[in-house]
Amino acid sequence: MKFKGLNVLQIVGPKNAGKTMHAEWLISGLKERGLRVGALKHSSHPHPIDRPGSDSFRLQKAGASPTVFYSANSMGIFYPSIDEKEADRLLAAAFKEVDLVIVESFNTANGPKIVLDEDGHQWKHFTQVIAVISETALPTDLPLFKKFDERLIDFVIQYFHLKR
Repeated sequence: MKFKGLNVLQIVGPKNAGKTMHAEWLISGLKERGLRVGALKHSSHPHPIDRPGSDSFRLQKAGASPTVFYSANSMGIFYPSIDEKEADRLLAAAFKEVDLVIVESFNTANGPKIVLDEDGHQWKHFTQVIAVISETALPTDLPLFKKFDERLIDFVIQYFHLKR
């Protein structure tokens, strides 16, 4: 994924490190400051994202692409298989109105990353790290934040030059 033309921040780290909680917290904090924030959850494991047996799932299995589920309070668009170039185009369209996209768990994607580091060694395994969240002092020149440190929200705003 190239995420062309988008401000994208990746939240990465080991399983059960608190990536989702920190993504939620960052999104809420940025929204409270008047910013528009989108989110993308990445999974490296194939699994259905629509409920097997549902009408939309059945339409998708019949060959519809895309399949759109639209209700009074939400909408989901499902693609059974999509190449990276098409995914880039669709993501750019989906997120064109946001100030920042928070991406959770897309460890291999290109772009700035904040690493949740429980043992003091995780941050070394990633490229393009802009900050580390850890309860432990680490031997790094990177900005270091404790969990749910309000200064991290200000850091993200400043890093991406976001306007409130």
